[in-house]
Order: sequence, then C-alpha cells, then structure tokens
Amino acid sequence: MEVAAAVSVLIGLYDKLKFDLAGDESGERKPLLEIGADRARSEQIERKRILEDRSREVLAERAIAHGVSVETIENLVRLLRKKLLGYPNV
Repeated sequence: MEVAAAVSVLIGLYDKLKFDLAGDESGERKPLLEIGADRARSEQIERKRILEDRSREVLAERAIAHGVSVETIENLVRLLRKKLLGYPNV
C-alpha cells in the first residue's frame, strides 16, 4: 500500500498541475500546466507529455524496486482511491 500511496500522490500532483488554476504574470487565471508551458516557452501538450512520461517512469521504477508488476501498482492505486472515497468508512 505504501507504493500505491506514493504513486497516488504523484497522480494527484499531475491532476493539480493540469486542472488547478493560478494567476500568471498578467493576473489571468490559467491552469498551472499552461503557465508552466508559457514560462518554458513550449507548448502545453509538450509539458503534459513530459509529465505523463515521468509518471510512467516513476511507476515502472517503483514496480521494479518492490518486485511487482506495473499492473499490480495500478490495481493498488485504484483500491486506495476507492477506499479514500469511502473514508471514514474504509
């Protein structure tokens, strides 16, 4: 479950970057991912792909480190999220 929790946190951070709004230099509210792309002078889709690739890398690294398959971790993440939705009746 420790691995599932760590991966879930990473997925949550990715969702935060993709969907949360913040003010940019002009004060306009935009998704954090878009602000980051603007600052890096790149396309938003490029930044999104980088984050998705890194997420897959971390997932694979954790799977290898714990001697399980990527699918096992994905299943644990789903289970953890389901339990969190039912909180406090876990």
